[in-house]
Amino acid sequence: MVSAACICSITYFKTNKFLIWICHIQITIATEVSLFYDHRILPLNCPAAKVISLYKKQHHLISKMSSLFPAANSPQRHSAQAATKRSKVSLQPGHSLMDWIRLTKSGVDLRGTGPRLLEVTLEELNKHNKPEDSWIALKGYVYNVTRYCNYHPGGQAELMKGAGKDATNIFNKVHRWVNFESMLQACLVGRLVENTSFSSKKQLSLPPHSNTLSLNLASDLATSSTQLLVNVSDSNTEVSDKVIMTWNQSNTDVHVTWSMNGTSLSKYDLVCNIHDAGRLFQGEIYLENEVLMIGLELKEQVKKEISVTHNSLNNSIMVTLEKFAADKKWSILGSAMQSHCQSIPRSLHNHRYYLSHLISKTAITHDTCLYHFKLPDSCYMCVPVGYHVYLQADIGEICISRPYTIVVPDLCNVNSELLLDGRNLFMMIKAYNDGAFTSNVKNLREGDTLSISTYEGTFSISMLSLYQNVLMLCGGTGFTPMIRILHYCLHKSKKTVQLAFYNKTVEDILWMDKLSTLCMQFSGRFSIRHVLSQPGKEWNGEKGRIALAHLQDMLNACQDNVLVLVCGPMPFTEQALRYLSELGVNSNSIFTFT
Repeated sequence: MVSAACICSITYFKTNKFLIWICHIQITIATEVSLFYDHRILPLNCPAAKVISLYKKQHHLISKMSSLFPAANSPQRHSAQAATKRSKVSLQPGHSLMDWIRLTKSGVDLRGTGPRLLEVTLEELNKHNKPEDSWIALKGYVYNVTRYCNYHPGGQAELMKGAGKDATNIFNKVHRWVNFESMLQACLVGRLVENTSFSSKKQLSLPPHSNTLSLNLASDLATSSTQLLVNVSDSNTEVSDKVIMTWNQSNTDVHVTWSMNGTSLSKYDLVCNIHDAGRLFQGEIYLENEVLMIGLELKEQVKKEISVTHNSLNNSIMVTLEKFAADKKWSILGSAMQSHCQSIPRSLHNHRYYLSHLISKTAITHDTCLYHFKLPDSCYMCVPVGYHVYLQADIGEICISRPYTIVVPDLCNVNSELLLDGRNLFMMIKAYNDGAFTSNVKNLREGDTLSISTYEGTFSISMLSLYQNVLMLCGGTGFTPMIRILHYCLHKSKKTVQLAFYNKTVEDILWMDKLSTLCMQFSGRFSIRHVLSQPGKEWNGEKGRIALAHLQDMLNACQDNVLVLVCGPMPFTEQALRYLSELGVNSNSIFTFT
């Protein structure tokens, strides 16, 4: 059993005019502590009934908080427990969480930089790395934590590990569920930017009789909000090493094309949507290490359905927008939004969410289903192989999200990838009995909606070009990132694949029948090794958990030139990596999905 506890304290502050109510909630599951707080400002003459109602509402919220954490046996929980262990320290009197909340509400300048938010470069951030001057960057924002150090439950030394640097990865390993945005709101210095200045503003205008716009990746265009004087013309002569946008129009449509000289753009590199009644076009172009933001206030209204095509001959992407008023000639394309042309490191890019409809739900095993979601017609997003998106929902007055890998709907169908057309998304989701989020997803019916984020991931399909053999080590639903890779290797290449699939029971094996079909269809190129940790009496296959001998046998079969892919609960992944290290596998030939 995993021990759990929830402690709540409610504090009142009385001023001349207001009653300030602060509710502090501390939830402990196993050794993991998460902190939340909420506050309300009420008039002194507030009716007693309203105060009682607020108390009941907070009590109802607290009763649901524990269930909003990942199930005790879920991959997320295992991941958190396997993260770097941290110990709490004894704080000095007057340095509790409630004392910190009082300080943040006191009016004291905790930023130390005045009321104006700044744009902080990495170079500037690195200067603030001492206990008496500590700045820390989390998810793209910079906070002055100098005063917070003495309030940090893990102690000053732990917090200083992230001082003067982007500590997002450290935070995700140790404090993944802590609402730092609320905790450190009063300490917010500003936004983390690249080392070049983002403060200058230059016009994004084009010379007359040109319909080509060069999207400069340099930061001096990042904050421009001037008009795009994109005059309609047949000429298209500009050549540049930068991202190039061209446009033209017919009586009924406007065509906008993006390309790069010397670098190809694929169908996966553009994510875009139309909103604001067909007057606003927003999107992102995903480059190797950065994301180029696109924001255009269109000259005229367009219909909300968007069409995107990829030209494999010149490696360009074209967006077709249907004019709301046919036969009306546009004089310019439109105006640039403030974020237009802004270049953001991929690690700092914030997700955009789209409300999507559930099209169908198909049972795969006793607790796992294949979900088919469809993005709005105004959106386009082709998710790269091995990448995931986040599903987001409000549950118990708390907004929570979970990552799920995009899969093909049928491993045996050679054309399954074509169904991932930029609007249709498929994912396998396992429902945990005590998982609040997956229980909510499990209860979705066809036509219900759920918010889906833009994609995230680090795997590159180009890795496969370096190897003839692929070894997949999967634990449970860790099979899902392998699905599209396996489909590609078997249907689109001549590679040899070995799959070691570890589950508890035979009922837990995902797509067991399809995997058997693939073994027969690609005999000599595909083999599978099922290993069960809790097999029934009828099971005649291998039993146990991942073992050194298993890996040795499979690596011997591969000989050389093998790429090893690993995904599963964190303890599974860590054990697999230890064994691979013992067997002398080069770390450059190993990729783990986390």
